[in-house]
Amino acid sequence: MPRLKLQSEREPHHPWAAADQPPPKDVPFQTFGGSGLYFIDPHLRTPYIHQYNLSVQRELARNTVVEVDYMGSDSHKLTGLYDQNPFILGTTTQLFNTQPGVNPNAFRYMDTVSNLGRANYNSLVVGLSRLTTDLGRLGTLGFGVNYTHGKSIDNESGFRSNSSRVPYYNHNLFRGASDYDLSQYFNAHAVWELPFQKAWTRGPARLTRGWNLYPLVSYRTGLPINIRSGISRTATRTGPSGAGDPNIVQANLVGLVATYDPHLVQKAGNGRTGNFYFDPTVFVAPTAGYGTLGRNAFRGPGRTNIDLSISKLTNLSAERVRLEIIGNFFNVFNHAQFNNPQNSITSGTFGQISATGDPRIIQVAGRLTF
Repeated sequence: MPRLKLQSEREPHHPWAAADQPPPKDVPFQTFGGSGLYFIDPHLRTPYIHQYNLSVQRELARNTVVEVDYMGSDSHKLTGLYDQNPFILGTTTQLFNTQPGVNPNAFRYMDTVSNLGRANYNSLVVGLSRLTTDLGRLGTLGFGVNYTHGKSIDNESGFRSNSSRVPYYNHNLFRGASDYDLSQYFNAHAVWELPFQKAWTRGPARLTRGWNLYPLVSYRTGLPINIRSGISRTATRTGPSGAGDPNIVQANLVGLVATYDPHLVQKAGNGRTGNFYFDPTVFVAPTAGYGTLGRNAFRGPGRTNIDLSISKLTNLSAERVRLEIIGNFFNVFNHAQFNNPQNSITSGTFGQISATGDPRIIQVAGRLTF
């Protein structure tokens, strides 16, 4: 009886492509490498990190402690991308195409994942905390406040990040603030058990007891903004750097950078109006080199946020069965949390902010413990 062949059993498209037959020696070789194709360094190693910290605590008063911390890390052999087939500087020939007998256009750009990244982080953290304390008719209160001033620096911020690529001839050329660096961060939180059971001594205990308020206030500086030249890469163009990597060339800064209030509509130097965060006309694409503007040289808008949670804990059965209802209010005042502006020079909205973080979100949840 005849049977259907599975895909793997069907004849190959080429007569020489059977598993037990190698291709003939005269198969024409076209090109190798190009857009969307990634190579892996055969000597790729596992990245590693050294972490270190020093903490000092001091009790200022009963249940109140101040703490000062230094925290740092040093990361090695992080993975990133580079083109292992650059143009030889001063020529229009790519490195792999200089081999004897190789077609001048045989090899194109060859983006390779390799251990070329290194990063370090240093920070100072100052915190003040107070354990939950009985305040009499005001209920019980505990709180914590901390402030972090730190800096993360690297030469690339990881595969698939905004700054994942480095130049072939100088891996450390774009060393600067990491894409994810937040230089300053502040937050304050508290746990306040409301004194309803003391104010309403004649009320039912299940109604007046177990109310808690959890406020959280935070502030952080903006994320870095990296502005490149916006030049596209092709296999035949050396670009301003001469190495064939115009897609990672930075912009030239030709004027002073002033930041604007993203709530307001501004008029840019090119006559356009919009919610500009900076004037786009002070950045231009270079004609030589990697641009005068450093990587991640500017920062986007900071964020201030207030969250609030309210919970009610009720004993249902002799302390063994308890029900907790929690209401969470994220961004309780619905404050606009602006994202970074458009950073592509070739975009019609370059320099404008067109997106924000989450608006107010309300969530209600219940938990039964037994």
